Amino acid sequence: MTTASASREQIVSSSRVRLGAMSLVLSGILFVLYPLLRPFSDESSLQGAQAFASSAWILAHMLGVLGFILIALGLLCLSSALQHTAARRLASRYIAYFYRFYV
Repeated sequence: MTTASASREQIVSSSRVRLGAMSLVLSGILFVLYPLLRPFSDESSLQGAQAFASSAWILAHMLGVLGFILIALGLLCLSSALQHTAARRLASRYIAYFYRFYV
């Protein structure tokens, strides 16, 4: 491997780490916003139907969906960053656990 390709691989790896970290931070923020924006009411009455039809309910759930997408992207970037380390197996197990139960 030449020094140019090694430095390019390091740059790609560091950009993946930054992308993964930003994805995980943004997903955390979106998961905090989800219950703050979601309207809560009795779901067996007309108040529940009005809450489901509100724009706040739709926005909150779209933020939750985006949070799940970003956490999956962040975990994949984390796994990619840990690929040549001793923590690779642990990261792979966690990602498999996450996908099995949450996606």
